[in-house]
Amino acid sequence: MKIFSEYDYIDESSGDKKSGDKEFVSISALRLPDLNGKCYLDIEGGGLFCGFAIHEQASRVHGVLGSHKQLTLASNCFQNAHFYSSLTALAQHQPDVSYDVITLSATLDSPAFEVDTLIPDLMNKLSPQGVLVIDITLSDEPGDQWVDQQHGQMTFKLPTRKKLSVLLDGYAWKVIGKVEGFEQEGLRRHIVHVRKMRPYVYLLVDEPGTGKSTLLRKLFRRAKIWRVSGDKTYQRIFNDKYTVSEPLTHCVKANFTTETIGQLTEAVFESDLYPEMVDLWSTVSKGKSFVLDSYIPVAYRDKVSQCFSARGYYPVLISFPEAELIMPASLSTRRVGSFERFINQNKSTEGYGFVERIASFMKKISRKVMLFVNSRGRL
Repeated sequence: MKIFSEYDYIDESSGDKKSGDKEFVSISALRLPDLNGKCYLDIEGGGLFCGFAIHEQASRVHGVLGSHKQLTLASNCFQNAHFYSSLTALAQHQPDVSYDVITLSATLDSPAFEVDTLIPDLMNKLSPQGVLVIDITLSDEPGDQWVDQQHGQMTFKLPTRKKLSVLLDGYAWKVIGKVEGFEQEGLRRHIVHVRKMRPYVYLLVDEPGTGKSTLLRKLFRRAKIWRVSGDKTYQRIFNDKYTVSEPLTHCVKANFTTETIGQLTEAVFESDLYPEMVDLWSTVSKGKSFVLDSYIPVAYRDKVSQCFSARGYYPVLISFPEAELIMPASLSTRRVGSFERFINQNKSTEGYGFVERIASFMKKISRKVMLFVNSRGRL
């Protein structure tokens, strides 16, 4: 294709010929997420990176290229992207744009810039769930330091692995691999994915009796992680302690008792009122990591996770697929009642007093079971 044949250019820092074919390898090594419908920014990766984003149907594509020759060539080849000569020029023309994916080339082939100040600026440009993908050359020297590296006519300051960890402190990040075939003077290019640190929401959403309370006591309480109770949330809505919409208020008022939390939960979710519950739980947690201790029907658990994710949380679903459930109160009553009827139907004249005493005893047990269940509600 003519575009790619024209895309060869001279690396102005070293005078070496660099072809678009090598950039294909670099793009592949980045392991970018799906760009369809996303807002994308590339910093010094070459115009071909923006061409790939256009091919992936990104909704908006911007590039920053310090080399005038690269800038002119990229602008001619990929007219659906917008290219700028510096981050300052980008900020002037696109002051309010946030990006879902940003790629940054901090290699020996890239113009020198201050990575330590650039990374915070780029992280501020990310959307809440966005990712910064860095192609960076690291020094193998030990310790937290910058190491001078001569390349052609230029001297670069390369971070050590320890320095990189210091630069990325406060973010969620991972070195996902190396760029094969690009060893330069004994140095390696590494690919790093960086995201904003988000609060966690641990979703304990199984039925009562599955082990949620034990896990809360053994793990989360010791870690001093805030707990939000679904049952108490419903109770406070019922008692007008929380201001919520009229449909949610009506649903809770019509269905709430301590014995019918399960039925109330089903009604809330079947009425598509759960996004408002997610909003309320998020407000109660004050934007911090927390444990949600609330039954959520299986069919809605992924939807609730998506709602929390859209609100800036990192949802962690914790389930107990093999747990033995506590017997529902209604079923327990039916079982004991069935046994009582069996006793009454099998009374005989002979030995009647013994059977009668058993029946009387079972009635007392049944009453005690009912009193206990009613006093405790749905556990």
